Amino acid sequence: MKKIYNHILIILLVNSFLSGSSLVRSMLMPGWGETKEFEILQKDKNFIQIEDIKYIKKRSDALMLTEGVLWLSFFLINDFVKSYKSDYENYGSLYADVNWNGKTDLFAAHVGNYNSTEEYNDLVRQFFSPEDVYEGDEYQWNWKNNKSLRLKYDDMRNKSGQYDEAKKIMIACLAINRIVSVFDVIIIKNKHNKSFTFDYYEESNNKEMGLKINYHF
Repeated sequence: MKKIYNHILIILLVNSFLSGSSLVRSMLMPGWGETKEFEILQKDKNFIQIEDIKYIKKRSDALMLTEGVLWLSFFLINDFVKSYKSDYENYGSLYADVNWNGKTDLFAAHVGNYNSTEEYNDLVRQFFSPEDVYEGDEYQWNWKNNKSLRLKYDDMRNKSGQYDEAKKIMIACLAINRIVSVFDVIIIKNKHNKSFTFDYYEESNNKEMGLKINYHF
């Protein structure tokens, strides 16, 4: 029972932290931090005019829209990767008797670049290390000298690889969108004097004075 209470307490603390920090919100969902800042500034009607902060809402909407487009693109590209991979594996099994169980992407590339396991092994023994040859029936393939079938297979494999690279780019873009949002929140805080405050202090004996900088999340 004590563990349950501890878990509930941790969840509440984490939720409180996430809800209170615009920067953390932007890390989780670009544009969310800007929405938080807009709501805070909107309540400060004595010092902030609504026209002066409308740009924050526009930035928030733009970042959220970008996030949605990136995620949609990621899922679509991921489907293309799986589709082309399924196609080239089925094609290789049908026309070259390839067994895909436990095989790597490098093996798939060799299937597309060489007519048969025998051709590949002969080349490896001649120019590379004999340890790299494929041994066993599970590594056998043979296109029966049909170059057009092999090239069609290799074209599908290459497209799968290209979409896989595009998927990595989408992941990088999702990270960049978060970085942009975090810096945008910092800029908004600085512009409206919410990020840093300065407190000047002086000791009563006038022998010591200083400046204290406070940062607010």
